Amino acid sequence: TLGDFHQPVEESAILEAYEQAKQDFQYQTQSRVSHVLFESDDAAAVQQRVAQAQKQLAAGESFAAVALNFSEDVGSSERGGDLGYTTGETFPEEMEAVIAELELGTVSGPVETDAGTHLILVTERKQGQVATLEELRAGLEQNVQAEEARIVLLRTVESLRDLTFNADNLVDPARELDLTVSAIEAVTRDQDGGLFSNSALLEAAFSEEVLTSGHNSDVIELPGENFVVLRVSQHSASEIKSLDSVREKVLAAVDEETVRKAVSNAATAALESLQSGIAIDQYAKAQGYELQVELGIDRSNTTVPNEVLRRTFELPPPGDSNSSADFVITPNGDAVVIDLDQVSPGEYTSLSEAEQEQLQRILTGEYGNLVYQEYQRGLRESAEITVL
Repeated sequence: TLGDFHQPVEESAILEAYEQAKQDFQYQTQSRVSHVLFESDDAAAVQQRVAQAQKQLAAGESFAAVALNFSEDVGSSERGGDLGYTTGETFPEEMEAVIAELELGTVSGPVETDAGTHLILVTERKQGQVATLEELRAGLEQNVQAEEARIVLLRTVESLRDLTFNADNLVDPARELDLTVSAIEAVTRDQDGGLFSNSALLEAAFSEEVLTSGHNSDVIELPGENFVVLRVSQHSASEIKSLDSVREKVLAAVDEETVRKAVSNAATAALESLQSGIAIDQYAKAQGYELQVELGIDRSNTTVPNEVLRRTFELPPPGDSNSSADFVITPNGDAVVIDLDQVSPGEYTSLSEAEQEQLQRILTGEYGNLVYQEYQRGLRESAEITVL
């Protein structure tokens, strides 16, 4: 594993990593950008609309109002044209070049991109602040240590691959690389726990080359930068066990299936009663079921199971032709009947400042991807290809 190769880190390596870290995104100047987008194949029509927008801006109309009235970017127009922050790499080059030179609070002239014509406004600038070495030391040391260990680990993995390729055991390669051989007993094809619950290991263990021919497996990479080579030391052919030896497991499986079916039937009956018009509190009281009322839950709610929360937000709002009630079976076998009473649409203004910024970053990224895709499409459509 990676941790087996951790070594003390030289101060010079930490200093080098610090110099590199100072160039990271979080220390670059960020500009918050708004725009008005004009889309049309008619250049004269675009020019006329741009002129109208510029006239209103010159008359004192706010940029947000102009964006709402003129912008054809539906995603940003209702937010006053706000696109969020950029460090110089979010938007097309034509926009970024103007943003870099544009003074705070000044509206640009028309800027042409593949997406259309833009009027751009920089509403805020955050100057990047470089953290001190001591503030970053612990994280830098950890990263450098992991990176150096990763190099040694990968070299060891290559050596392990070479040494085990033709070896008739794992002891000798392990000894040469100062590794340890571990033995695991009773691995089955349907192993559901421990190391061999990993499908790659199971597939290798029961492959013809390893199981039948008796060879070592190839080096298998597992999650968390762990690497394994396996060899089968003994194989017991499959056989049908006697009923007496598995009786308890069979009975438990039958009982579990019976209980699950009964729970599902009870949940279905409850759902049918709700759909027929019986109030959920009345039904719960009559049947002796526990009723849990949740008021105003959102997607980050932690008082209900994840699968219940997920299904709740998938249900249609009450009043639609489809039912707004359903049930889910939780991992422990319980059935939870959901009766959705009311849905309140989310509002941007109700979000906290941090949540608004996060949403804006997401929308900015999506917009940047859209613009880039359109840019690529434009390149493909205008490209001239000659085959020699």
